[in-house]
Amino acid sequence: MKKIIRLIPILTIALLAVSCSKKAKQAVENPGSSIESTEIVERLNANRVNQQQVTCRMSLDIEAGKQSLSVGGSLKMKRNDVIQMSLQVFGFVEAGRIEFTQDYMLILNRIGKQYVKVDYKDVDFFKRNNIDFFTFQALFWNELFAPGQSDSRPTASQFAQDKDGKNITLTHTTKQLVLKFITNATTGMLEQTLIDGENGGAMRWNYNSWARLNSKDFPDKMKISATIKNTTVSADLQLSRLRTDEKWKDTRTNIDTKKIRQVTIDAAFRQILSLSN
Repeated sequence: MKKIIRLIPILTIALLAVSCSKKAKQAVENPGSSIESTEIVERLNANRVNQQQVTCRMSLDIEAGKQSLSVGGSLKMKRNDVIQMSLQVFGFVEAGRIEFTQDYMLILNRIGKQYVKVDYKDVDFFKRNNIDFFTFQALFWNELFAPGQSDSRPTASQFAQDKDGKNITLTHTTKQLVLKFITNATTGMLEQTLIDGENGGAMRWNYNSWARLNSKDFPDKMKISATIKNTTVSADLQLSRLRTDEKWKDTRTNIDTKKIRQVTIDAAFRQILSLSN
């Protein structure tokens, strides 16, 4: 149980790894796109799942420093509204929950009776780089994105393009980070999203396989890895029983603040960093 208490916040905090930098990265202008890059961007946009809601079972294997943990649970997503992960032990006991909405990020530790709830603008790195709910939505839904564009579909002119064999890399650069999207020119699928920050802070989101969801392909095996100072965090996420569940109505988590204590995101971050000890 102690492992569960310490590891529940990891998936959300991992993206903060790229915020450790204080030095600005020099902006690089994106050159004009070739016909080939225009076509791959159009294919990536066309591959987006059209359904508004996706629900599934999930299994999650996490490694952080010297710690490891395997949990089951469920993933529920409603486009432009919410991403909700329920982490369960023993197959039915909810140990924690991670929830993203347009207004906040929530990390709930039921066993430790703690929770973190913050607005994206309250995290300086997110605010400076226009990272918000739609960034996380694109990562979970296997989609191309540019920071600060809500759910709109990016255009080829926003990316630099480089082709290496069967892969086309699309790059979008800001002052603080570099986004790279590794795509398969043959299948038109997005296979990896990379977020690179200063001083080695980085996040990798790999899409290893897809399952059919109605008429589109949706990733069912993903590997997420990040570097938080001297701690490496990785998570293997496997999805099953994918469906477009339009009946899911309870899209927000209610918290009894008399029984569950709110803690700061800094305290949660320190908890993650302690895993390397």
